[in-house]
Order: sequence, then structure tokens, then C-alpha cells
Amino acid sequence: MLFIKNVNKLVVSLSPSSTGVGYTEIINKIVNIKNNDIKISSIDIVDDKGTNSKKILLNGIASTRDSLTSYEKEIKIDGFFDSIIFPVSNFIKSTDSEFSATLIYKNK
Repeated sequence: MLFIKNVNKLVVSLSPSSTGVGYTEIINKIVNIKNNDIKISSIDIVDDKGTNSKKILLNGIASTRDSLTSYEKEIKIDGFFDSIIFPVSNFIKSTDSEFSATLIYKNK
């Protein structure tokens, strides 16, 4: 019975809500925009009821600084997210650099 309760909670979390898109759509957007040189290690989504938005904390590894710059550019061009905090300039020109970014999606 515990398994069914957990599955039901997961289904509710991944489904679109009446106040905006679901987590699945956000995750798909992040993954579909990335290039092959970006590896996503975690995506944490926090609902902010006060601002009616979702804060997405993204962590990963970029094989090059250029691939990370390109990913940031593609996220901005796509226009799905309302705010992007992507400190690419902080990353040195090395291979396999870890990165983190914050994306904000405001429920429409």
C-alpha cells in the first residue's frame, strides 16, 4: 500500500497543475536544449507559492567552457524561462568543469 501512495504522489508531482506546467515539462525542456557536451547531474525544482513560480536549481558538468556558453545561450533564446542565473564567466577554460545555474519559471 505504501508503494501505491508513493506512486500517486509522484504522478501528482509530474503532472501539470492548474497553476502552470508540470515538472516533467520543465525537465524535458532543460534536457532537450542541452548539447552533447553537457551532462546534467541534478535538477531540483522548488515551488514558490508567494511568487507563483518555480525555481529550478541545475547542476552538471560541461566538457568545455564553450559548450556551457552555448547551453546558456540556447536557454535564453528558447524563452521558456523567465529568469536565468548562469555564471558562465566564473568557469575557467578547462575540461569537465562542474557548473550550477538557477532558472525561474513563472506560472502563466
